[in-house]
Amino acid sequence: TARAHGDSEGNFNDIGWSARLDLEAACDWTREKLPDQPVVLMGVSMGAVASIYAASEFSYPWAGLILECPYQHLVDSAMWRRGELFIPWGVS
Repeated sequence: TARAHGDSEGNFNDIGWSARLDLEAACDWTREKLPDQPVVLMGVSMGAVASIYAASEFSYPWAGLILECPYQHLVDSAMWRRGELFIPWGVS
């Protein structure tokens, strides 16, 4: 699971940004162990966004992306998350 999300450890959830580095590490490992196999990123919700971040930043020969329900706008997602944490809207 993603850091600081669900049952994983951590205190800071950056809505998928740092998870792109975990995907890069997983892809490096996969390419080392299975060099002739295609790599497809698949993610749901925040995992889909982490996959988008990784695919746009790292120059792997991706075989494809499977994305289910990524958030449409980062600002909207951050504002929703802020409300989930019970932070008043006027506080920045």
